[in-house]
Amino acid sequence: MPYYLELSLVTLGYFLEDFTNHVFFKERSSDFWEMNLHHSMTLTLIGGMILQNYIPPGTIIIYLHTVPDAFITASRILSQTHYKKATVVSFVISLFVWMYFRNFCLPLITKACYDNLIYEGTLTQYQMAPNILVFFMHCLCAMHAYWIVLLWNMLISGLRAGDTDDKQRNTTKLDADSKLAQ
Repeated sequence: MPYYLELSLVTLGYFLEDFTNHVFFKERSSDFWEMNLHHSMTLTLIGGMILQNYIPPGTIIIYLHTVPDAFITASRILSQTHYKKATVVSFVISLFVWMYFRNFCLPLITKACYDNLIYEGTLTQYQMAPNILVFFMHCLCAMHAYWIVLLWNMLISGLRAGDTDDKQRNTTKLDADSKLAQ
């Protein structure tokens, strides 16, 4: 089981770097606050599962998040090229992979954690800790439901307008002159 812990620590480091980069170094995009919330909950979940020794269910959740990310990243890369049909095909595949892993499997795992992550005996006084983790898992499920609606809207508007640019990642540049103009 040591490789579970290694995977968890590497993933924790990745999300910590991603959160720090997102907050302090990246230009603010239209999804800035959503991503902050997502990164904060993910860091809490990974850190909490390591501290509470719930590493096997945590690695399943890490896997369920990582697989769709690979497809979404491929779709984002293709959206920056001239291959519009490949972009649409990649995006549709990403949608179905996302729905399966994040909107079907993750709620099932969340339900199983809700039912089974229970301290017994003398440890019942610490039951609040796994309950907090399960609450954050429910929040992530709600965020994924919200994002799947956004992704479907992107697909529909992209098919109607023929535009394959990533609208959610558009940055909002606010410099001193534009603030003064407002």
